[in-house]
Amino acid sequence: MAGKTELKTEGKEGVSSWTQTSDFPSWTFTTDRAGEYAVTLAYTAEKKQGGRAVVVVNEKVSPEFSIAPTGKQKKDRLVTVAIANLKPGTHTVSVKARKIKDKSLMQLKKVFIGPVKGADFIAEEDLTFIKHGLPLSGKESYIAWINAMVEARKRALRNPSYFGRDMWKAFPLMCDWFLQDNQIHGQWGDTPGFDSRKDFATFLKKDRKLELESKLIAAVAKDLGIAAPSTPATRTEALKLYLKLCHKRRAIRLKPLREKTNAIVYAKHMNMGTIYLATESQGSPKGSKLHTIDLDTETDEVLFDSENGIVRDPEVSFDGKKMLFAWRKTNQGINSTGRILPETDNYKIYEMDLNTRKMRQLTTDETYGADTEPCYLPNGDIMFSSLRCVQEVTCGWGDCSNLFVMNKDGKYARRLGFDQTQTAFPHLLDDGRIVYTRRDYNDRGQTYAHSLFVMNIDGTVQTEYYGNNTTEPTSLQHTRSIPGTGKTISIAGGYHTTQGGKLVIIDPKKGLQKYQGLTFIGWDHKKKKTGGDSYGREGDQYVYPYPLSETGLLVGYSPIGCYLFNKEGRLDTKREHGMMRYKLYYMNLDGTREMLAADPVLSCGQAAPIAPRKKPAVRASSVDYSKDTGTLYVQNVYFGPSAEGIKPGTIKKIRVNELYYKPVTIGGACWGPPRDQVGVGKKYSSIGQHSITPVGVGTASFDAKGILGEVDVHADGSAMFEVPARTPIYLQLIDENGYVAQTMRSWTTLMPNEKFSCVGCHEDKNSAPLAMSKKTVAMTRRPQKLQAFHDVSGKPFSYAKMIQPIFNKHCVTCHAPGKKAEKIDLTDTIVADSNIMGSNATMRNFYKSYLTLLKADKWRGKGKKKRLETGMPNEWIDYYTRLLTVEQTPAYYAGSAKSGLLKMLKKGHPASSGHFKAGKDIRITQAELDKIAAWIDLNVPFIGEYDEMNNWSDEHKTLYKDKMAIRAKQEAIEAKNIKAYITDGQP
Repeated sequence: MAGKTELKTEGKEGVSSWTQTSDFPSWTFTTDRAGEYAVTLAYTAEKKQGGRAVVVVNEKVSPEFSIAPTGKQKKDRLVTVAIANLKPGTHTVSVKARKIKDKSLMQLKKVFIGPVKGADFIAEEDLTFIKHGLPLSGKESYIAWINAMVEARKRALRNPSYFGRDMWKAFPLMCDWFLQDNQIHGQWGDTPGFDSRKDFATFLKKDRKLELESKLIAAVAKDLGIAAPSTPATRTEALKLYLKLCHKRRAIRLKPLREKTNAIVYAKHMNMGTIYLATESQGSPKGSKLHTIDLDTETDEVLFDSENGIVRDPEVSFDGKKMLFAWRKTNQGINSTGRILPETDNYKIYEMDLNTRKMRQLTTDETYGADTEPCYLPNGDIMFSSLRCVQEVTCGWGDCSNLFVMNKDGKYARRLGFDQTQTAFPHLLDDGRIVYTRRDYNDRGQTYAHSLFVMNIDGTVQTEYYGNNTTEPTSLQHTRSIPGTGKTISIAGGYHTTQGGKLVIIDPKKGLQKYQGLTFIGWDHKKKKTGGDSYGREGDQYVYPYPLSETGLLVGYSPIGCYLFNKEGRLDTKREHGMMRYKLYYMNLDGTREMLAADPVLSCGQAAPIAPRKKPAVRASSVDYSKDTGTLYVQNVYFGPSAEGIKPGTIKKIRVNELYYKPVTIGGACWGPPRDQVGVGKKYSSIGQHSITPVGVGTASFDAKGILGEVDVHADGSAMFEVPARTPIYLQLIDENGYVAQTMRSWTTLMPNEKFSCVGCHEDKNSAPLAMSKKTVAMTRRPQKLQAFHDVSGKPFSYAKMIQPIFNKHCVTCHAPGKKAEKIDLTDTIVADSNIMGSNATMRNFYKSYLTLLKADKWRGKGKKKRLETGMPNEWIDYYTRLLTVEQTPAYYAGSAKSGLLKMLKKGHPASSGHFKAGKDIRITQAELDKIAAWIDLNVPFIGEYDEMNNWSDEHKTLYKDKMAIRAKQEAIEAKNIKAYITDGQP
């Protein structure tokens, strides 16, 4: 096979009538050289076709993939579904159905096999002399490594990368020593693959003396602080001496670890993430297990076998006697996009007694979806991530997790985080708070909105820890405390990638934004090659740091990292799972390291010491679940960088808005800003993605919203008021005209009976309260109750229901087809954005007026590619858009105060007013003006409830109804748990 080859199928229509999972087509093909080959399918699928399938190459099974309906498109859909490393010779490939949706799976038209573009193809060589299956370290392994190195020189191997690949699989520890101690013979990326720096190539050079071996010996001797011994006369003896010195150095390097603990636990599983936070439905190769390592004997043994499932997230108790973990009993991937997860085979949380190895299950299949990432709390409770919130990712696709808490026996489970999309990686700080990663993109772009938040263990004081107005790093993952320092260590990574990236220390005392408090380990971010989605995904890669001191940590690490894939050392997500596997290390921050565990198929990580650890003090909690409100206090709305330019005395009210989260994926509104306007210091924070189950056109708000009410701001800028507890809210400053001067573009959630305060408007969280000579006015009065905002408070805000009636009353006599102002059509004529484009259609019945005002009333594309314009801020309606920068914006940046429509209507609508023309003045009420302004300031949503004004299919309507029923069931279970918690005295 010299290039891409088509495997013949029978008949013109290929493989059709595929109704049974037991049926499958199979082919044989021949390759003439070794390397990576891609399997590509060409298929079509009608509306009632589809499902899940796998490709099997030489008995190796690919991850599951979806077969989605292709609609009426004439061209076959092409999808690359597997990449296999093959040797020259004859091979078999099969396509097997795992799940058939309804009528049948698909019409499989063609199957192509071809070399992966840019892959390093290699001539076949006999490497059977490399002995596999040996322990990580020890005499037997050392001798086998030496024999393989010497034998390779005798055979004059032609491709060092191929040799390096097998050597890293068989002898990862010795290969890592060889990499650490070798002189640099080339630049990283000179030869992408397992010999990227030409270490093996140099060793294999013909007629070479022993100078390389001498330098290896000298390098280790230097680390040991001894004079370099003489190099033996033979290569075998020289390598023996080298390994003897390495073994001695290993004992010294591991001494600080052994002083902390004599055992560790770690997990073996796939590289986590399709996007880095979406892990609950991901499949994995077989073999996922929990292991322990006895550090005194370096004995590695299986602690728990997932039995062809996936096990993850080990968490050792404070006394070192128990362990939590998440276990899923299947390793098959699940597609949760626009569908309901199965009732079984989701991750659930278990606890194991480490002495007896007895287990008990703490969460069950009664609750929806996966439960993962358990974390012991100092009060005896357990925090965890769960899909039981029944939400789908706002920008697509699939279910998302929020944080929950339960007691030590799994009782009283209740929600703490009421967050827009995923929150993840909850870990305990030294001060007793929980730090976690939160995606945060309310009216701002999602690519860079991945910051660190903290909360108390009872869910109170949910606030920024680092980077909520930061474009870079794109995300901060796996964050943990560095003991006794007030600092944390984290992974700086990307977005639409797996978990992983660069190691970084965070010191919040130095600042909370951008690079103020960040110190990278072994990487200069100023010389980065990639950003945005792929931030930090270059060169060597780290995951799951567990700091044991200020200098030493357990960590998953790939020293070659992204140089496995290309000369630039950038991550290749399609090839990552087949090539880059993290090894477990004990590492010092100066870069010295010793490997502790490795696996040829799976990554090793999520390590933790099996030893007692200090339990942080438990703060007294004021949370009372018999209450349904919390209290917010703002000291001075005119203080803070986001309040600059607002004249004192002009802010009259604070508006409190609620966010409503999406239960399911049906349709999508697409929009992508100009690329040159996206990034650090620029207008937008995303190159563009869907807003699934959209509330409006492509530029409109991600989420449906409602106005809960307003409160007065006192003359000194202070305000204290009650808000609904356990509700995601965000605040807006309202001036004397009823316009928004500043908007939160984030959200907060208060626990029942919580009292939460802030100094001003987006002030630095390191800032202390303002010095006062006397109490603020708000502190001398009882907290205010929310005042109704006209007749719309407490309701989902809907343009269709709340704004269109205003135009019907005042405008359509002129602004309608056939009337004198017909060019500006403000009627409620339905414009259907149908399912022609599938996920690229909003599937909404819009009113013409809405599209007119947002300049989205034109269609782009033709035929099957026809779709509505996305809308944009304009001289009539100015708004933030959903992809605006995550960085702070000045007061009056956008919104009603800058919208020409309101200025014109407030003055009265004369017979001639530029774009607007009518025969008489139009006078509308102040309440109507306020509602129009509020709609603009909510970021122009069209609907307030997700099933409003839809043109869904019957299948979509059923899906929505079923998902809402599941949400209601989970809320009922939680309400029952809370009632029991109150009855039992809120223990």
